[in-house]
Amino acid sequence: MTETKARRTKPGIHVDAADRWWFGPNQIVNPDVLKYFKANLRRDREGEEYYIVNRFGELLEHASLDRVSGFPLIVETVLVSTGTNAGGETIPTLDLRLDSRQNISVPADGLTVYDEHTLGILLPERLVPARLGPLAMASLADFLDISEGDGENESPAEAEYRLMIPAGDAETSSENQSWLDIKHGERDQLFAEASASDD
Repeated sequence: MTETKARRTKPGIHVDAADRWWFGPNQIVNPDVLKYFKANLRRDREGEEYYIVNRFGELLEHASLDRVSGFPLIVETVLVSTGTNAGGETIPTLDLRLDSRQNISVPADGLTVYDEHTLGILLPERLVPARLGPLAMASLADFLDISEGDGENESPAEAEYRLMIPAGDAETSSENQSWLDIKHGERDQLFAEASASDD
């Protein structure tokens, strides 16, 4: 069976720097519309285009976003856990509940700190970044260790973050746990703007 070629459209949708979705000059506030857009959002392998996958029977459409200046997805809750990778090895994972009402499990080493103490994660299959919202950050409070540095460099982006990984059923304490260093990332590399020459 041959794969259906997607029709490309540009409906005039964008995400602003405050993580809000817009259709032209109008903010999208309908929860069902937002849920659909967020659940079907993808990003190309080059990181240059965000698009919404629409299926109408056998027809397939990729609706390109004009630009993405903020995080298009928000993590509502997160649970630190363990899982297995493709090689069968046990790895630390994060069980996420997204604001698209989707539940996914991702490797914990994808967690990244951006500017001003913003924690986010790039969803592996979709290549779309999601920011940890207030409830997700609160649920990680007992698992995060944040070091502000030696005082010579007071930039928030220079703070060092570690995530405590539970060791089986052992009580939460530094003696019974392993720690995962959280990497730093450049916020600007997450976002994209459609080329004016694209049709």
